[in-house]
Amino acid sequence: MKHNNELIAEFMGIKWSTYEMLRYDYQRDWNSLMPVISKIGSMDEEMELDLPINIDIQTAYQAVIDFIKWYNNQKQL
Repeated sequence: MKHNNELIAEFMGIKWSTYEMLRYDYQRDWNSLMPVISKIGSMDEEMELDLPINIDIQTAYQAVIDFIKWYNNQKQL
């Protein structure tokens, strides 16, 4: 089973060596997590992320992980 940050890195097209350097940024740094949220949002103009405006980074991080796992399962169907 892949580590959550590895899932995000692969989703963003980041190679493993780069992922190693950024390993914890997704959980701690909005500047790292926001491009992931933007990519998810741009995948479907109709899709709305169920994220409240006042949200902590851990909640946003978990929402991203849940989406990527769902998205990867849909690609396999």
